[in-house]
Amino acid sequence: MNIANKNNVFISLSVLAFSGLLQSFAPGANAGVERKTLFRLNLNGNHDTIADTGVRPVLWLEGVLGTAEVQTGSDIGKPAPAGKVAVYRCAFNQGRFDTFSSNDKNCEGGIAFSSSPHYLLNASNIPGTKALYRCNYQGDHFDTTQANCEGVGTREGILGYIFD
Repeated sequence: MNIANKNNVFISLSVLAFSGLLQSFAPGANAGVERKTLFRLNLNGNHDTIADTGVRPVLWLEGVLGTAEVQTGSDIGKPAPAGKVAVYRCAFNQGRFDTFSSNDKNCEGGIAFSSSPHYLLNASNIPGTKALYRCNYQGDHFDTTQANCEGVGTREGILGYIFD
């Protein structure tokens, strides 16, 4: 993936932002976790990583990072089970809107999209997984599987490990 790539196709951001939450609370949802695809989006230089919620993101889609687990049914909002780390969708609004992924439930002082984790990652590198790094390029946080932050950013840490 190249973060400079911008393929703009229109779809409602509200559908992307809230469809996972609505789907998670649907009647009859199964308890536990489901494996979902992680997509990386780019909206005018603001990168976001979202889990597949049944709505395929075509808006500013940069690519697929891998797969992670999403809590479902009565497990929504529970602490991450042993061997997993929770990742939250967060944002800063300091002069410009910047969405980012964080292992901090309090979003590092930023705005939380939800008090529940957006997705769960493996806490350690096991066969079939790869690191998901959080990077920062001039105030734009983005997630990548490349340790060098695609040659354009500063690595801030490993969020966890995703499945290929």
